Amino acid sequence: MIDNMIQYISIFITFFMVNWAVWYLIEKKDWVPGCLRYRPFTCRICATFWTLMAAAGGYAVWGWHIAAIGTAVMAVLNAIAMKIHQKKNTVTL
Repeated sequence: MIDNMIQYISIFITFFMVNWAVWYLIEKKDWVPGCLRYRPFTCRICATFWTLMAAAGGYAVWGWHIAAIGTAVMAVLNAIAMKIHQKKNTVTL
């Protein structure tokens, strides 16, 4: 019971920390060096998705299957939501 609760909490902590870190490094600091100026390092949607999927893989290797599945689902839903948000806020001429 406690182990499952820790896994559920870790899903949300991972999600919020990855979202904040990617936003901070790509949008605010423009951290990406010249040799990495291609996707997924310059695209916020791509960087967030692949970082969350890597975290899900890490959880799966660690044996936390609930956290692995939950983080993968959050990665997909977040990518869809960010893509819809980007389409709505893009100005077309």
